[in-house]
Amino acid sequence: EEEDRELLSFGRAPARAAHTEGGLTLAQYAALTAELAVFPGSRDAIHARYGLVTDAQQRAADGGWKTRLRSHPDEAAKLKTLYDDFLRYHSEQARLGLRR
Repeated sequence: EEEDRELLSFGRAPARAAHTEGGLTLAQYAALTAELAVFPGSRDAIHARYGLVTDAQQRAADGGWKTRLRSHPDEAAKLKTLYDDFLRYHSEQARLGLRR
């Protein structure tokens, strides 16, 4: 009933929490993979920034998203778009010498 009131008062359904795999949302996974593609020498630091400190955490995030994306083509398409955007951003950062 409370959810119905929210829907009526705002004209839209309440926001749901984003799906995560290994602790990462789709956008975070796209950003992580793009950053790793541009800065492979910073792998440990990049993983740590995303909270993936152990190999097991890294495998859980990567494996979880790969498995989910095989059965959710809409999310796979969104990942590609996000990845391409993040790849352009990180490539520009590298080109400008802002990150190594």
